[in-house]
Amino acid sequence: MPLALPALMTLLAVLWYIVTGIQVGRARTRYKVAALASVVRWLGFA
Repeated sequence: MPLALPALMTLLAVLWYIVTGIQVGRARTRYKVAALASVVRWLGFA
């Protein structure tokens, strides 16, 4: 049972990462901000 705390913290960190990604996506849509890859392609660097 000593690995229960690290496993829980890892699960919470992954959940936090997913939720933050969803919120960023919603904010980009709401404020019409292009993702970085789209901007780089638009500028002709890729």
